[in-house]
Amino acid sequence: MLEKKIIDEQSADGLWYGELSSSAVSTAVACFALQMNNSDEDRELVVGANRWLCENANEDGGWGDTVESPSNITATILAYACLSHGKKFWDQSNTEALRDAKLWLENLIGNINGANLRKAIIKKYKTDYTFSVPILSMCAISGILDESSWNDIPQLPFEAALFPQGFYKFFQLPVVSYAIPALIAVGLAQHKSRKRVFGLSAFRDSIKSKVLAKLRSIQPSHGGFLDAPPLTGFVSACLIHAGYKDSSITKKTLGFLRENFRADGSCAIDTNLAVWITSKCVKALKNSEFLKSEVEKRRISNVLLSAQFRSKHPFTGAIPGGWGWTNTPGAVPDADDTSAVLIAIHILLDGKINEQIEAGINWLINIQNRDGGIPTFCKGWGKLPFDKSCPDITAHAVEALSLWENESKQCSQISKVILRMVKYLEKDQGFDGAWKPLWFGDQNAVDHSAKVYGTSVVLTSAMHELGLEAKQKAFNYLVESQNSDGSWGGDKGSTGNIEYTAKAITALTMFEDIDENVIAAGEKALKVLLAGGKSAPIGLYFASLWYTEKMYPIVFSLEAGKTLALRAD
Repeated sequence: MLEKKIIDEQSADGLWYGELSSSAVSTAVACFALQMNNSDEDRELVVGANRWLCENANEDGGWGDTVESPSNITATILAYACLSHGKKFWDQSNTEALRDAKLWLENLIGNINGANLRKAIIKKYKTDYTFSVPILSMCAISGILDESSWNDIPQLPFEAALFPQGFYKFFQLPVVSYAIPALIAVGLAQHKSRKRVFGLSAFRDSIKSKVLAKLRSIQPSHGGFLDAPPLTGFVSACLIHAGYKDSSITKKTLGFLRENFRADGSCAIDTNLAVWITSKCVKALKNSEFLKSEVEKRRISNVLLSAQFRSKHPFTGAIPGGWGWTNTPGAVPDADDTSAVLIAIHILLDGKINEQIEAGINWLINIQNRDGGIPTFCKGWGKLPFDKSCPDITAHAVEALSLWENESKQCSQISKVILRMVKYLEKDQGFDGAWKPLWFGDQNAVDHSAKVYGTSVVLTSAMHELGLEAKQKAFNYLVESQNSDGSWGGDKGSTGNIEYTAKAITALTMFEDIDENVIAAGEKALKVLLAGGKSAPIGLYFASLWYTEKMYPIVFSLEAGKTLALRAD
């Protein structure tokens, strides 16, 4: 039944596109950019987005990242800024939503002023200015903060974008590797509105055209940076504020935003996760009748291989050979998606290696950090989280490289790389036996941690390479984290969901000596959760944005079912 559900979701081109949840953050920022453009052609989209925000506010007056999420400061302040700025689109419902949002924010931070907002936003994102500075800048542009507040917002040094990428790690830039467009656009908006500084301001005036040329050179053909409406919306709004409304860059970003509004007025956090979802579907369907068709395998493998990056990436400087999460122009190559594709292609090509696979293997090898772990986008960029080594991504790379090790020309190098990865994993394991992932979380956990997911992925992907002590500690953590109803959430004591219950079952069934009652209870809980059929907000996208993906429960549950069946055999 689950196999049929997955197969039925496949598109005509061979990919699985899934469906990301609508996002208040994405909708607010995209809508704000169109409001800044102030064009009659956008009025219907703006009205629809304002209406969606008002209709999907939480009862407490705030917004969460998904409609199932509790209110948080990021989603609420961005929605508040958007609605405040869009006064000409107001009706009574907007006024009420704005009033309730203001009360929610005041209860959290006190008066809505530059000092209070800056303190609250910086506290959340700490030294990573990738999202905090764009948020504060949008608040200033919208008018909910006065003009003087610009001087209290940390400055993004947009001039750094002109230096070769190899220098970025030495500058210790306060934004992550994929956020160069924000560094430029937000920096230009700040430059326009901050107090002039003798010498520095004149220098920045002199290089604005060069920085814009840099931004133009790295803009994807469809206009959307990272295929993400929030980042693209921030870039659009800041460029318009800086006086570049008529720039070809701005026109293309606005075009991308218009294309990403849904019929109900909302936007998702990204266009889609087609490459990631397709790779996961292929792995879940391994050995199915569906994938016994050579025609079908060739069709899917061709479309996945066509999404590989064949040249150096303009944002991150990544070498050719990696894959991003989608097949659209705004993607960026990353380690998790590259591993996922390498695993899927091994299934689709029956382990027959080719030059593209060798390039993907080489990409993973070359991104390894000094500590032996694998980061998301870039090797050794800096100290910010998304460029640090991550246990679940590292374990995923172990699985991918292990599959191709004996076939690859880089066999001896792969062996050394895997050894270093395993040493990193064992060193990174927590005292409780768990591994904490970067890109997945749990809204119901105390610290939003999804250690059940991280631990399950490490065990499932790197079980055969880990030492006995590390495996036993992880095993104990998962067993002890099971809820009384048999389910698993992201951490001990967290409400169970389909995704993490399925992941835990998949990992635990790999152990021969586990108490069958643990598995039986988990299987029973999974059936109950599946009957409800609801995705959980588990994804932690860049800068801690939650999302749901409708394919996760189906794919993860099918994998769990298959491991249970293998155990029974």
